[in-house]
Amino acid sequence: MALVDTVVSLIPLLGKAPPPIAYTFVEPRYQWVPDVALKKIHSQKGFLLAWLSLTNLSSAVLRNVRIKLPFAPEYEPNVEGSSRSVAMAVAYDRPVSEFRLDKLDPDEQLFIAIHLLPDEAHRFTEPQVIIGDRLLSRGMRTAGFVKRSPGEALLMTAAIGSVVAAAGMAGFLLYRTLHPDAGTLAIEAAVATLQHRGCVFKSFPATMVNDTLLAKHERDEAFLLHINQVVTRKDLLAKEQVVLCVSQ
Repeated sequence: MALVDTVVSLIPLLGKAPPPIAYTFVEPRYQWVPDVALKKIHSQKGFLLAWLSLTNLSSAVLRNVRIKLPFAPEYEPNVEGSSRSVAMAVAYDRPVSEFRLDKLDPDEQLFIAIHLLPDEAHRFTEPQVIIGDRLLSRGMRTAGFVKRSPGEALLMTAAIGSVVAAAGMAGFLLYRTLHPDAGTLAIEAAVATLQHRGCVFKSFPATMVNDTLLAKHERDEAFLLHINQVVTRKDLLAKEQVVLCVSQ
C-alpha cells in the first residue's frame, strides 16, 4: 500500500492528475419486501433498489459535489455517510432531482439508496456525478480503483499486458510469414537447390558483393550460379541478395 501511495503522490508532478475516487453504481434490482408492507405503502407488487457510493481517496477536500438523478422518483432516496456529519450535510433538491454536498473530506464516504417502482426502474439511468466543475471521469475512477485495490490493479495490468504482448508477437510472426525479407527468401531458395555439404549459406546485399567476397565461396562458380538461380555472373550481380556457400 505504501508503494501505491508513493506512486499516486508522484502523479501530480507529471501534470494535473484526477483525484482518486472510489465510485460504485448498482442498477435497479428487485428487493424482497413483505406483502403487508407493500399493501401499506403502495398497491404495486414489487419494489426495486438502485444505489451508489462515493469515497474520497485523495488527500484533498472535494468541493461542490453534485449528484444528478435522471428524474425524481416517487419515494425520496435515503442518504447515509461514513459519519453523521456527511449525511446531514447532503441536501436533496427534488424539483431538479439533484443532491448537493459542499465538501467531502479525505476518506469520507457517501451512500445514496434510491427506491423505485417497477415503471420508474425502466426509465432510471445512471446518475451524473459532478465534482467542482468536472464530471466524474474514468481517470478518477481508475485512480480510485488502483489506490483501493492495488493487488487487483497490478494483476489486471499484467493480464492486459500479456494479452497485448501475445497479440503483438502473433502479428509479428504472421507478418514475417506473409512478408519475409529478401535475405530470407534468397537463403530459402538456395537451400532448395542444395546438392552439396560442408559449407553454410549466407546472404549478402548486392552492394557488398565484390571479388574479395566472392573468393570466400567454397564451391565453383557453376554451383554459385546454381544456388542463386541465375545463368551468368552479370545476372548474379543484378540480384538484390546474393547467396554464398562459405565455410562454417
